[in-house]
Amino acid sequence: MSVSLTFNPDHSRTLDRAVRRIDVSVGPLIVTATDDPEVIPAEESRDYDGVASLTLYSPNGAIVSVTYADEPLPEDTAPRGDSGGTGGSFESRTVKELRTLAAERDIAGASKLRKAELIKALRG
Repeated sequence: MSVSLTFNPDHSRTLDRAVRRIDVSVGPLIVTATDDPEVIPAEESRDYDGVASLTLYSPNGAIVSVTYADEPLPEDTAPRGDSGGTGGSFESRTVKELRTLAAERDIAGASKLRKAELIKALRG
């Protein structure tokens, strides 16, 4: 089971337990395991394979899910930005492209949906 953490802007936290994976739903999040920080953008995940003593920093506020090394991973862990194809993430596509994809998938009312609504429907 993963633990959900909410960060206020300019907030940091050190995780002392070994971490298996970090999923960022709202971000970005800066993770420091060594001297080289790594930025995890919103809607992305990173595997850490049991690294302990990670420092997490959020410059703008973030919502993250942390799975510790001694916990099983969730069953359905498809990346949120995955479009299921070669065209890139849903977020990187135009509304026109999303509407076309929604029509191909027979999503009713797609022509009236906004971008965020289209993405939600496509991820369904």
